[in-house]
Amino acid sequence: MVRSWSQSINETTIQAFIGLTPPETRPDLRSKAVSERLKALLGEVPGAERINFEFNGGGNGAAIQIALMGRNQDELRASVEELKAQLLTYSQVSSVRDSEEAAVEELRFTMLPGAQQMGVSLSEVTTQVRQAYFGEEVQRLPREGEDVRVYVRYPRDARRSLDSLEAFRVRTSDGREVPLAAVAQVDFAPGVTGLDRRQRLRSILVEAEAPKEARATILKELNQSGFFNTLEQKYPSITRRAIGEAEAQAEFFGELLGYGAMALFAMYALLAIVFRSYFQPLLVMSAIPFAFMGAAFGHWAFGSSFALFSYLGVIAAAGVVVNDNVVLVDRANQIRDSGVEAFKGITEAGVSRFRQIFLTSITECVGLAPMLFEDAAIAQFLKPMALSMAFGVLLCMPVTLILTPTLYMVGKDIKDLRGALARGWMRAWRGNNPAATPAE
Repeated sequence: MVRSWSQSINETTIQAFIGLTPPETRPDLRSKAVSERLKALLGEVPGAERINFEFNGGGNGAAIQIALMGRNQDELRASVEELKAQLLTYSQVSSVRDSEEAAVEELRFTMLPGAQQMGVSLSEVTTQVRQAYFGEEVQRLPREGEDVRVYVRYPRDARRSLDSLEAFRVRTSDGREVPLAAVAQVDFAPGVTGLDRRQRLRSILVEAEAPKEARATILKELNQSGFFNTLEQKYPSITRRAIGEAEAQAEFFGELLGYGAMALFAMYALLAIVFRSYFQPLLVMSAIPFAFMGAAFGHWAFGSSFALFSYLGVIAAAGVVVNDNVVLVDRANQIRDSGVEAFKGITEAGVSRFRQIFLTSITECVGLAPMLFEDAAIAQFLKPMALSMAFGVLLCMPVTLILTPTLYMVGKDIKDLRGALARGWMRAWRGNNPAATPAE
């Protein structure tokens, strides 16, 4: 099952890459299952700050990504630690980390009392240490069309060990040399590798490794349990924001609802102009919810979960079923315009348009069948959209042929009832007002 493997090792990171044979040539074992099995076999790694497994070259980051933002660094750090501790209480979470954990240790200089009186500042101390160990460029020499930089610094043996800091001497502003230990205290501390900012605030990203399907459940429990409310009350200067895939989904659904509402309104307006009716556009669009039901059934039948592409497939299927309803209702209107009664008109329309509606639905399902039964990994991300389109159109075919004519007759009955009530009210009004009744 393993076709190739390689590894990459540097000072702080070890990466292993495993290439599997194509899914269609191995047993019914997905890349995700292989990744989960490897995670179980690896177990705990002492001293590891981050352990991450990705499959199919996803590279989308951890399943749970929450950014905490604030101006108070102490409150921000404390809130991050509490969030990490809370995430570790969930059994689905395998590891938790934040964006500041991977910082490399650096030397931190703290000026001692009285250092200013010696004519030494923190900037001068750090500059002289940098010049000694990294070097100071003193000149550039032209050589073979390029510049050769000349640096002055400590000899190589002195730069190999930090023990030389014990004998390091700092030059003051008046030319004197004093021991480094007399003016500054040297400690090791995690260095700041970068400052993340979101919404003009300092931000720390908290990431948790967990199954993708458990992300929504964990975030929902964090909200319902009141943890986030308690955290915001305890640290009022801190705000939070779900990012990564959760942020992308929220943005997608927000835009989908907005543009979807605009599309439905435009569709209704155009159909109302064409049919010259306020009811028949609703009749035509009544099949749209059934496209979503068909998509849900298709995902359940194939054991697939709803993805972003699934909703795009629902939209495509809704367009097809609306077109089928337009064909049916328009034909019924044409037959009724010739003087045929409503029930007979919608029945004849269903018979005459059955072939078009049936062939439209079946040919789309047959055309999408190769993608539905394809096991290649490259086709998996499009499979949810194909499921939504195929089963959405397939379920809406009986809806168009049965439910739409039924609703058509319901609308006709409502119209007749409204007319009868109007005529009865008019007769009653004329009976109460004889003077308004025209003479025979």
